[in-house]
Amino acid sequence: MRLLKKINNNFALARDSSGKEVIVSGRGLGFMKMPCDLADMSLVSHTYYSLDERAISLIGKIPEGIIDVADKIVNTAKVTLNKKINPNLTFTLADHIQFAILRSEQGIRFGTGIAYEIQFEYPEEYEIGEWAVRLINRDLNTKLPKEEASIITMHITQSEMELIPVEKDSYEKNDAAIHEIIAIVENDMGIHSDPGSFDYYRFTTHMQFLLSRGKELKQKKTGNEKIFQEVKESYPDVYHCSLDIQQYIFDHFRWKMEDEEILYVMLHINRLCAREDCNH
Repeated sequence: MRLLKKINNNFALARDSSGKEVIVSGRGLGFMKMPCDLADMSLVSHTYYSLDERAISLIGKIPEGIIDVADKIVNTAKVTLNKKINPNLTFTLADHIQFAILRSEQGIRFGTGIAYEIQFEYPEEYEIGEWAVRLINRDLNTKLPKEEASIITMHITQSEMELIPVEKDSYEKNDAAIHEIIAIVENDMGIHSDPGSFDYYRFTTHMQFLLSRGKELKQKKTGNEKIFQEVKESYPDVYHCSLDIQQYIFDHFRWKMEDEEILYVMLHINRLCAREDCNH
């Protein structure tokens, strides 16, 4: 392995034996005069492939203790979930943790208001999120609130979705469909959604996942029939809107959303409308 450029004391840009550029970490690597050949590979503790420029730019801005904790969380998620995870997650998650600690120290609490939906929709990832908050508080001697578990969960699920293989034509078709689905929601619910909002992002991300994997998704049996009936009865307009989306998907993609997926969509619609002037 050849070290090409120092990033900080313990991180460097390198080229592996196959000629690929990678980011490597190891105590004191950055003190070596570069470029140079690294003969003792035991000095390298981690190797990061396929990082984008934003992730690389974050390395020098985040304390290495935070990166270490983020790395533990990501490695635990990989093993526990047995899923591919975007390699950039270590650094985007570390960036979030750093900001969350700063907010906590300033006494600012950020509640997503959707912790139940996230726990309900991504139970395995949410368990990791809860464990991650405990790990952060212990290893970094901080006091992040339990609500951070939801946000960490979303970082994990988003990194999973980013690696779902989608053909270009399929992605463009899905993107066009999502815009039409948003139009259905706006028309049915009497709102003008904000494309820059967190909830808009969540809704479109979920729909991209749904449209990409729809035919492969198996009906989940999670015992949520009672919740489905309660949401259906409490928010009849949201339910009818979700039925319009169900019909749109059937017309354009030739598969039908079942009740469990309709429930997810209802939760997303309700959240998208939460801060808008919805007529329901």
